[in-house]
Amino acid sequence: MVITYTDAQGIQRIADVPDATAPEQGIQLSVDLGDLIAEWRQVMENRLYHELWVRGLRLPSDFLDMNKVRDVQAAIASASIDVFDVLTAAKAQVKTNGE
Repeated sequence: MVITYTDAQGIQRIADVPDATAPEQGIQLSVDLGDLIAEWRQVMENRLYHELWVRGLRLPSDFLDMNKVRDVQAAIASASIDVFDVLTAAKAQVKTNGE
C-alpha cells in the first residue's frame, strides 16, 4: 500500500509499504535530495561569503548599517542554488528507480 508519512526529520515522504511495516522500511517513492543538500551547504556558504564580500559586507559592524539590508538581500539571492541542480537530481533518481 502506498502511504504518505513524515519522517524523523520532519520531511513528508511517500513509500510503498507492506501491511504492518514501518514506512521507513518500505520502498521509498518520494524524491530524495539528501545528497544534493549535503553538497549545497559548502557551495552555498562559499557563494554567500563571496557575494557579501563583493558588496563590502566583511566585518560584523558592516551589517549594522540599516542601508545595507538590500545588499544583504541581494547577496542571499545571488548565492541561491540553481533550479537545474534540483531537476538534475530528480532526473537521476527517475533513471535509477526506473520510473
